[in-house]
Amino acid sequence: MQNLGIDLNNDRFVNKTDIDFPVETKWLLSLGRKFTLPTTKTSFQPIRMIAEIEQIIQQEKDDRVKEIARCKLSNNIIQFKRNIRHNSAEKFILETFNKTKTFLKSHKDDIILTDADKGNKTVVMYKEDYTEKMNKLLDDKNTYKIVRNDPTNALQRKNNTLVDELYKSKIIDYRGKQQLVCTAAIAPRLYGLPKIHKPDLPLRPICSSINVPCYGLSKYIKR
Repeated sequence: MQNLGIDLNNDRFVNKTDIDFPVETKWLLSLGRKFTLPTTKTSFQPIRMIAEIEQIIQQEKDDRVKEIARCKLSNNIIQFKRNIRHNSAEKFILETFNKTKTFLKSHKDDIILTDADKGNKTVVMYKEDYTEKMNKLLDDKNTYKIVRNDPTNALQRKNNTLVDELYKSKIIDYRGKQQLVCTAAIAPRLYGLPKIHKPDLPLRPICSSINVPCYGLSKYIKR
């Protein structure tokens, strides 16, 4: 690892289990979820790239300029896929990634990987402990209560009614309406981030609102 200019930062990987992790696996996990793996022929996603760049191309008014941009993009994608090469460090990262997947798969029923509450660190803990701590949080009757019915669909209808009113009032155009209308909403999801600086590793509850009924409308209002 050192010959490739790769060093293990033990402070970035916090193991709260008795499982012995390989050095390379600890190194990879210590990089965090934002670390980007080298692109391979199988991981390269040209369709996603084309869709994203097409949104930029559509802002151009000249049709000839649009077609030239599309041709250049197509040629660049073909050339990139043909000429993908990896240096020694990138090969090591990909090999470590595959070994890490195999190692984690062998322990998938026992452990959970998550971010720490603070410090940009990766934490591994027993799944049983994590579940117990989350259930303890949800048992707080002063904070949470059980509802009889899932309100997600009703909130989705309310969201779409508001979006329709914005469109009829000409506050947004048809394209804006299509972006804000929600057709497959999900309920908010609760998860916990371990506070590694405190005894007994308590969890900080985080509510993820991605793709909830008013997700797009909330982002629009914020802008």
